[in-house]
Amino acid sequence: MNIGPAQRSDEFLKTSAQFKLGALVTANLSAVAKQDIAAALKLLFDVEADVIRKYREFAEPGRAGGIEETILRAREKLTNEQAEEKLKAQF
Repeated sequence: MNIGPAQRSDEFLKTSAQFKLGALVTANLSAVAKQDIAAALKLLFDVEADVIRKYREFAEPGRAGGIEETILRAREKLTNEQAEEKLKAQF
């Protein structure tokens, strides 16, 4: 089933919050480094620790598999909808 631009926009807006980065700690890193190198290094180390923490959350048993399953179901649904559209077009 083909969806129009308005519906695609609505779908995007429903999920877009999942992809927002939020406040970037390193956004003002240059300004901090000019004032205090130790504070700038702390910012970098904090970011590194956060990346490691987030990766460990992602790597939890089953989480990646759950994401894979969601993608495969969505792909199958899309494939089924496309097949239905082709059948409808034939008749």
